Amino acid sequence: MALPLLTLHPLILLVNAWSSIETVVDDAFISGRFAAHGASGNGWVYNAGQPAIEGFSNALWTFWLGFSLWFGLDLHTTMVWSGLFFGVCALGAFAWAAHLYVRSDWVAWVPVVLLAVDPHFGVVVTNGLESSMYMALLFL
Repeated sequence: MALPLLTLHPLILLVNAWSSIETVVDDAFISGRFAAHGASGNGWVYNAGQPAIEGFSNALWTFWLGFSLWFGLDLHTTMVWSGLFFGVCALGAFAWAAHLYVRSDWVAWVPVVLLAVDPHFGVVVTNGLESSMYMALLFL
C-alpha cells in the first residue's frame, strides 16, 4: 500500500472528528459506570452494593474502560481517545480487507477515504461508545 495513503485516512478522520472530540453521549456513561465499579472492586454492577445485573451490551468495551480506570486513566478521556484510536484501526482494517478483495491499492482506498470523510463516522468514533472498537474487530 502506498505510504501517503497510510497517513491520509487517520488525518482525515482526526480533522473530521475534531469538532465532536469533547462530546460523549449519555449512554456511554452506562458502560463507564459499570467499568468504574468493576475497577474499584465493587463488582461489575451499576450501583455498588446491589446485585449484579446485565446492564451493558458491550462487555469488551466495558472491560477496556475498567482496565484503563484501574490504571488511573480518566474515563472521559479514555472513551474519546480509545474511540478515535479504534476508529483509525477500523479504517486500517477496512483498507486491508478492501485490498484483499480488490487487489488494487488505489481502488481499495476509495471506500476507506469515503468512510473517513463521513461526518457521522467522525462523531461515532468520539461519542464514547463501542462502535469503533466493534468496527475494527469486524473488519479484521
